[in-house]
Amino acid sequence: MMNNKIKFLRAVKAGMQALGMIPVNGANKTYEETEVRSAFIVNANTIGYTFGDDDRPDRIVMSFFASTAAYLSKVKQSKEDEATALILTDLAGNFKFAGIVEYHNNDESDADNWSFTMSFNEDDIKNLEKTKIVKKHLYSTDMFKSVFDKVTYDVAALEFQHESYMFDACQLVIDSLLQVLDREAKVGETVDIEFPGYFVASVSVDGDEKIFGIVPDGHLKEIIKDDTALEK
Repeated sequence: MMNNKIKFLRAVKAGMQALGMIPVNGANKTYEETEVRSAFIVNANTIGYTFGDDDRPDRIVMSFFASTAAYLSKVKQSKEDEATALILTDLAGNFKFAGIVEYHNNDESDADNWSFTMSFNEDDIKNLEKTKIVKKHLYSTDMFKSVFDKVTYDVAALEFQHESYMFDACQLVIDSLLQVLDREAKVGETVDIEFPGYFVASVSVDGDEKIFGIVPDGHLKEIIKDDTALEK
């Protein structure tokens, strides 16, 4: 916990154009139509970071998901009995989020197939371990921080002031998204929040339980297939 307000990031390129998100695929809300950005700002202020009402939180969200795909593309395994998972935990080691990539041999062509999934539910990892060897990686490692730093620079035109802030950034993205999904939950309805090109997150209510889900959108799926994504 930091007592003093600090500058989290600095711009390193010309400002990006407004995101201008348009709902597709039937999603009933876009990221911009929700309070994810304001939740991020409030949560960041709580742990000592300061943000104005600008688009930097949005760029960090983009960077988090793009770097998740880029990292998994780098470490993915070409074995059908193996899967690779990049796991986010809190400081106590409790599961919060994972990106998962699996290889599937395509018998009908020379192409290789990769499936990329994301989850807020640790049981998805445990169930996968019943059928495959799961190679686990953590967001807190220096290897991921290196990827996150590069993607944030390339994709979001931002640079972290210190590498120690990167893990906090990952926590803020997932905490803020889940917080807003929790608020949006409605009985008898699935609520979708879409960040076009990156993800569609959802929440539904089953009895007394809220079910949270998230699936990658097209841009992330392309990154998974691209072995040279980090060289561009």
